[in-house]
Amino acid sequence: MPVLDRVTADTTLSNTAAETTMYTYSVPANMGAKTGEVLDLEMIMTLLNNSGANRTYTIRIKFGGTTHFTEALAAAPASILARPTILRVRIQNEGGSNQYISSTIVVAAPGNDWTVAPLVPLTPLVTAGTINQTSAQTLEVTWQSDAATATQTVTTRVALLTLT
Repeated sequence: MPVLDRVTADTTLSNTAAETTMYTYSVPANMGAKTGEVLDLEMIMTLLNNSGANRTYTIRIKFGGTTHFTEALAAAPASILARPTILRVRIQNEGGSNQYISSTIVVAAPGNDWTVAPLVPLTPLVTAGTINQTSAQTLEVTWQSDAATATQTVTTRVALLTLT
């Protein structure tokens, strides 16, 4: 399982309501283009909403200049504790320029308090794509908050993109 990209520096969305790129990588031409190959991105993040009000976040997953998913998370209640968050994106080649693209996100309870229900349960999203992987294509994950406040942050702690 070759590692294509590893990000260990934090990327933070804070005090903005603008769409913010939390991860981006230019996938080289023909990488993941063989039938059955999978580009697999896993991001470990934290979400802190200490704004005093519920906040809604929208996640977009883009590949090859096309937005494949736009997902509005359930409103995040205010908490002084960060919520551990895992986002996984899989792009599986089905032959030619056809892919199945799936995304799963888990936003856990604040401060790992497992007595509180997670904000977003494990629910996969799946779509079909027709991106030509014989040329380089950009994989991008963005987040957007419904309001700009300095007391809320979404931080990518680590991201790993592999080819299987």
